[in-house]
Order: sequence, then C-alpha cells, then structure tokens
Amino acid sequence: MSKSINEVDWTSQKISEGHFGFKVLTLDKLYNETNLKGLKEYFQECCRSMDDASQTYVNSRTGIPRFANWCKKEIALGKIIHSPDRVEKFKELNFDYIYQPDGRVLYDFAYMKHAFKYIDSTILTGIEVRQLPGISDLALTIQSHDWFKNSERILSNKAEILKRELNKIEKDVVDYLYKEDLDDFEQVTRHLNVIPQYGFMGSHTDDTSDDSRDLTIIIYFNTSWEENDKRGSLKFHVPTFQDFYENDGGLYCKFEIFDIDPLYTNVVVMNHRTNDNIAGLIRHEVDKNMSSDTRYSMYTTYRKK
Repeated sequence: MSKSINEVDWTSQKISEGHFGFKVLTLDKLYNETNLKGLKEYFQECCRSMDDASQTYVNSRTGIPRFANWCKKEIALGKIIHSPDRVEKFKELNFDYIYQPDGRVLYDFAYMKHAFKYIDSTILTGIEVRQLPGISDLALTIQSHDWFKNSERILSNKAEILKRELNKIEKDVVDYLYKEDLDDFEQVTRHLNVIPQYGFMGSHTDDTSDDSRDLTIIIYFNTSWEENDKRGSLKFHVPTFQDFYENDGGLYCKFEIFDIDPLYTNVVVMNHRTNDNIAGLIRHEVDKNMSSDTRYSMYTTYRKK
C-alpha cells in the first residue's frame, strides 16, 4: 500500500530531489574549512575589484527604450515620489543612457543605480513596478573582458584566473550532484550579473530555445549577507497542488516560494534535461537588494558535447 503524503511535504521533497529542474549545493559539502576560507578571501578581493570597475560597466544587451522614456517623463512630472523635496534631487542626477544606431539603448551601471533608487522612492506598489514598461530590460550583464576593467587592484590576467576558479567549482559541483564530468560539456555562455542597491530582477523564465543548453550554473561572489533577510535572494516559484479562489471568483494555483540567499557558499544548478526542461518553465526572480553592497553572481551555461 502506498504511503500518503500531503501537498506541502510532497512539494518540499520534490524540490530537494531536483524534480523541478534545479538544485542548490552548499560548498561546505565539497570543501574543507581552510579551502572555504581561501575562497572567501579570493571572492572578497574580486568584489572589491568589481566595485572599482563597476563605474565602467555597460550592459552587454540592448533594449527598446520603453523604460528610459517612462523614467524621463515621470521624473520631469515629479508626481509619484514619496517626498516632494526629493524631486529636484532626482532631476539633478545623470540619467543618460547609450543610444545605438538602431534606436535601441544600452544601460550602464550609473543609470541602473539611479533608476532603481528612483523606483524605490516612488509610491508605486510592487505589482505596479512589475508592470512598468521595459522594466525587464533594466538589467546589467557583463562579459569577461570587462569584469575588472580599469580596476587598479587586478592584474591583467585576473579574469583568466577567475575563469579557472569558476571552472573548478562548477566541475566539482556537477560531479557531486549528478556524477557527471563537466569536461564532457562545452561552455555556451558566461556573464556576470550585477544588481546594485534597490535593484531586482522581475519574475521570468529562462528561454533555452536558442542555445540548447543542458545546464545553467549560478555562482555568487558576495561573502557577507544578513541571514534570513532575503535581500537580493533568488526565488523559484514552484507550482503546487493547492489552489485558492480570488475576489474575482477565479480559481488559482498556489506557488511554493523557494529562497536562495546570494552567498558564495550557495551554488545553483538548473538541469534542463530533467522532466522535459521543467527548469525552463519554472518562473524565478531576484527580490530587491536592500543592501548597500552590489550583488554579483556569475551565470554560466553548458551543453553536452
């Protein structure tokens, strides 16, 4: 006779088993205390160097200027700011962005910082913020040649050293979680995700249709983050068998929110071969970074050779 289990316990069990296409490994299961201490010190130096270089960061992806146009208009109107005395301060900030010949825009780090600070200062609700035009384009992804650009702390080959360190961690994690050799995979993409204070990444799915990836691996660089604060945490929205009625009379599915703190000891792997790439369908987001520290993470994808 099969054993009965309630919906909550079933969902928790399936998350831990990787049924929804993602797993989280804490590096203390791989490395001893001495190795973790060395990694922590190295990532702290990387964060300081990235902080030095961040003023030169420009997004590697272009976007339609929907958000830029909305932001420029609202700042000029000054009607949605919590404190009227801050309107002039925002008007004085540099909200310049880089226009491309095709009419699209590139956002840089300074623009991102100001834009997220502005959004945080408005009377908009969370739902209203998620519905802002072009809000999904407000992201900063940096390619390897710019990770340490103009940083006085970094040797010219430091990006290559970091790549080797990341490769080792990723290889060890994949071997531990799946008993597979990462040498049997080819790297598809790798970029640095940068989220400044008040920054966030809205709910989305990862489109894998163009690159046929098999694995997505996320490594965090921040070595200090207040426990249980959930600032800047990665949230997976896992569907459950529970449902509820809304005021409009509609029947809706409940979601289990699975939080992952952006700490260097947490490594996230999305396995796109699991259950028909369910990982590509599970919505996830990064909630607001209320820390004064910029949130850095490395996003790498692999495809089986």
